Amino acid sequence: MRLGLFGHPVNHSLSPPMHRAAFLFFGIEGSYDLFDVEEAAFQSQARWCIEEGLSGFNATIPHKHSAFELCSRHSLEARLVGAVNTVRVDSAGELHAHNTDLSGFIYGLGLLHNLAGTEAVNLKSAIVVGAGGAARASVMGLILCGYRSVCVIARRVEQAQALCTQIAESMEREGLKSPDLELDAYDFSSNVLDQSKAISLIVNCTPVGLTVDALPNWAEQLFCTAAQKKGALHACMFFDTVYKPDLSDTPLLTLAKENGFLTCDGFPMLVAQAAYAFQFWTGRLPPHDVLYAAASAEIQSRLAAKSVAS
Repeated sequence: MRLGLFGHPVNHSLSPPMHRAAFLFFGIEGSYDLFDVEEAAFQSQARWCIEEGLSGFNATIPHKHSAFELCSRHSLEARLVGAVNTVRVDSAGELHAHNTDLSGFIYGLGLLHNLAGTEAVNLKSAIVVGAGGAARASVMGLILCGYRSVCVIARRVEQAQALCTQIAESMEREGLKSPDLELDAYDFSSNVLDQSKAISLIVNCTPVGLTVDALPNWAEQLFCTAAQKKGALHACMFFDTVYKPDLSDTPLLTLAKENGFLTCDGFPMLVAQAAYAFQFWTGRLPPHDVLYAAASAEIQSRLAAKSVAS
């Protein structure tokens, strides 16, 4: 079985060791390779690889929307998010699209809910920072988990408004209307927490901690105000969809912990989406701890090699 990942760049990816560990766990003969392909060449390169025997693949930045267009069949998750990170090739050569970022986010959110207990889970009010693909999957995941008040904050309010509109249209198209759902859009200059209701969860879907470590201007006010508005009946939670290459705390995780938040970074989400992708290809769900161990070992190996090189 031949699998792979299309992206640009992809050399940092932890997908190969995780999927190779899944192959080994189930005794399946297979390979998982990286394909660094620029956006303009993605569809033609993907088709060529399929002709050469590729059984399925993952797609990451910047190919998730092109992968959606490439496929003829789309899962509910792919349609709801409007992007694809997992593709399966059937025996007739037809391409089946799926999105495991959504289920990966829901898995990570479940870890936070378990930490918080019913106090935070019952509040169901969240802020999502960012308006890209990760934000759309996160907002949809929150709604599917029963959140009824979601505020989306972006650098430009038009971006946040567009995301909210796309989410509402996707839900209506799939017959998932929620009359009591509140989806609101703001920019970074707005003080979202001036509203009277308390917020139980903040989700970071920006590159803070991934491409830059400096805390943005909005961070201190957002976390401090949320902590101050914390009532006696709920906990504060923070989900960072980013994770550091050495698995240390991101700057936003550090700030959240300093303000008393329960936290989760993006590493469990990464592991979960890989596990669900492997299940989509093979029908077999590998244990998360097997993939977690493989990814962690790869991280330690890279850190050791970097230490030696320096």
